[in-house]
Amino acid sequence: MNIKKLLKSGVFFTLLFGFTQSFAWQMVYHNDENGNVVSGKLEVLIDAINNGHNVRVMREINGIKNVVDADEIYIKDNKVYMTNTRAISIQEDGTKYKFQPTAYHFFILYDTDGNFHMSRWLVGINQKLSEEYMNVDLKWFID
Repeated sequence: MNIKKLLKSGVFFTLLFGFTQSFAWQMVYHNDENGNVVSGKLEVLIDAINNGHNVRVMREINGIKNVVDADEIYIKDNKVYMTNTRAISIQEDGTKYKFQPTAYHFFILYDTDGNFHMSRWLVGINQKLSEEYMNVDLKWFID
């Protein structure tokens, strides 16, 4: 079959679409800020982690979505914890974002009960700025 016939047949696009879809992340669990299940099943998330899938979470605050990849994942007593330790502070500057003049690292811990803990440390020196605890609505994704 020549390339023109292949393109007209739709097989090429089906293969291409199927291939790109296989790389999409899938939301498997969604908890509200109190840890209540909004959708999905915690068991599916735990099974995926136990089978080697990567995990990321998404939270939305004030209309801004933040997606974070898990650096480390812990499972204990049917609860999932994930950390991310790679973030550097940014700030909004009109229509764009930029790094803050006095930038800080922040370390994040989320769990499937809706708990969120963040610790902020100044970049380049070992000085703690602050800690924050809150409850957040989280969407959990696997690859």
